Amino acid sequence: MPPVASLSKLLPLDPQRDQAEITRKQIELQDECKNAQHAIQRMYSNERQKFNALVDKRLDRLTNELEAVLPPIPESRKRAIKESVDKGMKAVKAKEEHKVYHK
Repeated sequence: MPPVASLSKLLPLDPQRDQAEITRKQIELQDECKNAQHAIQRMYSNERQKFNALVDKRLDRLTNELEAVLPPIPESRKRAIKESVDKGMKAVKAKEEHKVYHK
């Protein structure tokens, strides 16, 4: 039974008379909520991996197409660009991880 739907089973119970049943259902509800949360986190992780793979594929394609028509970039400039991009990506990933795990 979905966690929210099980709440309707708790409402008619008497707190003194049905304490054992309330406790049992409360534990079941908590377990179902934890399982749902883990499933959502797995789905998010899978979708994020798919998205990143698509972005990487697109970036590779664009890089190859641009390299074919543009003059070569000096190695020193390539390193500076790469360092800048890597630094920015680390900041973005850290911010996203903070959001996901601190909600």
